[in-house]
Amino acid sequence: MNLTLKLMTITPAMAQAILDQDAPNRPIKRHNIERYANDMTNGWWRQTGESIVFDQDGRLVQGQHRIHAVVRSGVAIEFVVVCGVDSVAQDVMDTGARRSLGDQLARRGEKNCNALASAVLLTKTWDENGKPHANSGVSHVELLQWFTDHQEIRDSVTFVHTFARKMGYPSGLAAAVHYQMSRLSPLDADEFWDVLGTGKPAVNSQPIRLLRERMIKDLSARDRGQTLKPVYRAALTIRSWNAWVTGAELGLVKWLPQRSEFPVLINPNDL
Repeated sequence: MNLTLKLMTITPAMAQAILDQDAPNRPIKRHNIERYANDMTNGWWRQTGESIVFDQDGRLVQGQHRIHAVVRSGVAIEFVVVCGVDSVAQDVMDTGARRSLGDQLARRGEKNCNALASAVLLTKTWDENGKPHANSGVSHVELLQWFTDHQEIRDSVTFVHTFARKMGYPSGLAAAVHYQMSRLSPLDADEFWDVLGTGKPAVNSQPIRLLRERMIKDLSARDRGQTLKPVYRAALTIRSWNAWVTGAELGLVKWLPQRSEFPVLINPNDL
């Protein structure tokens, strides 16, 4: 086997020619292409040393999503290119564990990394789409940049972490909701989650107590394989917050997604 390795700038035209060879590859994942292309278009793409690989017949065997992204973005990108591998090597490519956003944050010395990673993703998608969404095509580079610009979300993760675990409330989601509340009123956000997490009495705490009871009920239901979806849990929390800050009481804490849009947090300072 005669392997060669070199740095090569692959233009969109070159990338299209590579794809036109129609080499055998796994099915493409379009959300990966969109994520990579977005990084390339915005100048966020980084040379990591991961290579584009061709077999002994010049066919692409690794890197098809990156090559598609070059075409999609219209940007020329420099890659490490390896040529001459045995085509059967494709059977063992990309079978290792993928580095998570939590892994990246741990490398930076952050604490509660998985919860922080979840909070970053949920808050960023919430800002952009009007509600939190975990299944997103946002790249790690984009999420890390968002975290760099919003490092105060770290405080939300720390504040809610213990409360959330006791209620079975996903820590990352709890931190995202707390962070959105704290953008409006930090003191009210802390009080709301303190009451929710501890059950201690407070002025007009009825909406919070109802939410707490609902969360504890959901925790016991997990043993039967039943649990609230994250976006539904966030909506219930917002409805409880809105009732609490306006001095209202709730008969039930619920949200009917088929009949109403995802609720918007009321700013106590606007009342």
